[in-house]
Amino acid sequence: MAIEKVSITLDAGVAQEARRRAEPRGLSRLVNAAVLLYVQVLRLREFGLELAAEYGPIPEEVRRRAADEWQA
Repeated sequence: MAIEKVSITLDAGVAQEARRRAEPRGLSRLVNAAVLLYVQVLRLREFGLELAAEYGPIPEEVRRRAADEWQA
């Protein structure tokens, strides 16, 4: 996999906690994983909008059942 060096700016508290939680020299890996997760969430939202446009909204009863199952 190709890598690209970038410069980012973080809130000081976020950067401090990220460094504390990252493995030694693993801040880049942690930030990469966080950004990837965020991008995946955005993709899922877009896919949900596409499905809703094609098939209509998810019925409220189905949403409630799914929420109940996820909280169990």
